[in-house]
Amino acid sequence: MKIKSITLPLFFFTLIYNLNMLSGCSIAINSPPEFPYNLMLSIDEVPFGWNRLGGNFPVEPGAIISHATSFSPYEKPPFGINISHTITIYPDIDTATEMYPEWEQRYFTQAWQSVQDSNFSPANLDDVFRFEYWDVQIEEAPVRSYRYLQQHGNLIILILTNVDNKNLTFPQFEEILSKLDAKLQNYQSLP
Repeated sequence: MKIKSITLPLFFFTLIYNLNMLSGCSIAINSPPEFPYNLMLSIDEVPFGWNRLGGNFPVEPGAIISHATSFSPYEKPPFGINISHTITIYPDIDTATEMYPEWEQRYFTQAWQSVQDSNFSPANLDDVFRFEYWDVQIEEAPVRSYRYLQQHGNLIILILTNVDNKNLTFPQFEEILSKLDAKLQNYQSLP
């Protein structure tokens, strides 16, 4: 009998979820209305023909909330051909400053090299950031993998992508970084 009690609610959830998917809607579980969604990467800021793959709210230690979203030129992308954008909001600047080195340790190793040939840097000179690359191969094709980490006040921003010069070029990626950074300039931290 317990199986039926679990199966029936699961069936209705699955039915509602699939109806929402067919109608073009999505269910964002625990998506708070006060999250500054206007700071997130949008479909208008990625190359033409790219698709939004989805988003989620990962749990980050010490954070108020974190939101991640990704885009790809493919409906079901091959491994690594996408852009991922995460914004994590901490209660205050001190907590974000304390957590930034943990993000660095999690996302960068000695294999990553500092990007030297970029014209991009955050507009706010007080922002701490790290912008590095690693040359890899995906499906036998050479790809330059980029990681960008930035602390802007009580926010930590992480952007991951792979540049293959077919789906995304480095100048296009720099333009995306510039657009996202411009959005931050009017950000007021959550109370």
